[in-house]
Amino acid sequence: MVFGPVVADGLAIAASRQTNRITAFDAATGDEVWSVVDQDTTISMPAVADGVLYLSTSTDDFSSGSVVARDVTTGDELWRATGHGESQGSSPVIYDDLVIAGSHSQGTVTAYDRATGERAWRHAVGTAVTSSQLVT
Repeated sequence: MVFGPVVADGLAIAASRQTNRITAFDAATGDEVWSVVDQDTTISMPAVADGVLYLSTSTDDFSSGSVVARDVTTGDELWRATGHGESQGSSPVIYDDLVIAGSHSQGTVTAYDRATGERAWRHAVGTAVTSSQLVT
């Protein structure tokens, strides 16, 4: 694990860079609730809103990545926005009906519709995005 877990909806959810495994634990007892292996690795802290877990991912060779939405209670994948670019260190953030994430490899910040994963907008920032955005 590179980044700490997110705690929401009674769960502590962590993603392992080494194994591509995403695991949810009962926050009160530590018991494992669910665990899935993703096709990509996660090198950022996940975000949770309204029962959905959002992750920004990187392929194992760091050539690309996705933004992924999963059901927080089961770990089931709801949608995957491919072609996002490798996202090491750039955690997704939630703003209204959007999930926003940066790309280290593409030097972009992109917003996706939280319900569908459709891209709402993308802007090049001229350099790698390696930390999370801040929403106030």
